[in-house]
Amino acid sequence: MTENFRGLPLQHIPHGWNAADLPDLSGKRFLITGGTSGIGKEAARELARAGASVTISARSRDKGEKVRKEISIERVDVLELDLADLESVRKAAREVKDDIDVLILNAGVMAVPFTRTADGFELQIGGWGIHAFAAHPGYSNTNLQSVGPKAKGSVVEERATALMNAVIAQSAAKGALPTLCAATFPDLYGASYIGPSGFMEMRGYPKAVRARSIAYDQVLAQNLWSVSEELTGVQWR
Repeated sequence: MTENFRGLPLQHIPHGWNAADLPDLSGKRFLITGGTSGIGKEAARELARAGASVTISARSRDKGEKVRKEISIERVDVLELDLADLESVRKAAREVKDDIDVLILNAGVMAVPFTRTADGFELQIGGWGIHAFAAHPGYSNTNLQSVGPKAKGSVVEERATALMNAVIAQSAAKGALPTLCAATFPDLYGASYIGPSGFMEMRGYPKAVRARSIAYDQVLAQNLWSVSEELTGVQWR
């Protein structure tokens, strides 16, 4: 039997679980970072369809409003937020007045040239009955893979990435299923990790998976947490 890092059996998620299996989410509030494209946008679309109230964050309010109108004017709100600027993070946090049932930390970048945030951190790195879960989308056709080539100004690499996405990657809607599953599937163990069920976890329907062993290193996790508190001046108790 496959177990998670706590020695508990990995929970069974029915094969073929998809967005049609979402429960009625009326009355539930979700906040999704990076909800204007790719995985975040598709997750927001399906959660709103299931009746949830969804807040998506966007660096550009205009872009966020465009997505809000596309998905659901009634169920989707926009929060202006730049995760590369701690002052923007603090301002956005002050604007969130209602309790959030599920926070989906979705925004990310990959393979970008060395860049610092507004607070001097490297761009990519930059309790209370809460249950934390992780999910990965496999190889999905989003703009994540194009960020690095665009930042480097490499047109050839950008075109090659787009071709690979078109030939190999699954859709963003399919890639959003692990996120949706982690956010809504009942009674998952804390620290569960959800990914695609197919070959090398590159595509497919969601299932409980295991990360590399280093991800379960508790000393490393504690050290990273301590350093993050020291650098940001924010403590969580």
